[in-house]
Amino acid sequence: MADKVKLLRPVSGSTSTSPDMPQKQVIADYTTLSNATGLAVDRSQNVYVSDYARHVILKYRLGSKDSPQVIAGAYDQAGLVDGQGTVARFTNPGAIAVDPSGVIYVVDIGNARIRRINENGVVTTIAATTAGAGDPIAVDASGNIFIVEG
Repeated sequence: MADKVKLLRPVSGSTSTSPDMPQKQVIADYTTLSNATGLAVDRSQNVYVSDYARHVILKYRLGSKDSPQVIAGAYDQAGLVDGQGTVARFTNPGAIAVDPSGVIYVVDIGNARIRRINENGVVTTIAATTAGAGDPIAVDASGNIFIVEG
């Protein structure tokens, strides 16, 4: 069961263990992440993280030692812009979910929107929301989006 726990951690971080808890597997150390508020994994085991303070969505490749890839937004550039990859802008992205086809959904807290990132990295705004920090998002196999608005 120990191989089921995966961990993203700060470069200076450490993993904690106890006799009754197995060691966690570190999948990536990071230096660019400021305030992770969302985490999702696709069927190819890519790990997506939303960074609330830096306004970006990052992609980590499981088992890779490469730096994370910014797939949407630009570091420290808040805004509400739909577009391809780093042309798009988010303001405080929060919860994140991935559907079975690899489409990513993000609660863009600062803009009070639900945003969609397609398989080509194009970001579009799909709905308004009052969801905030800590409010989850999920998507089912039929593409229905579920959110909790606090």
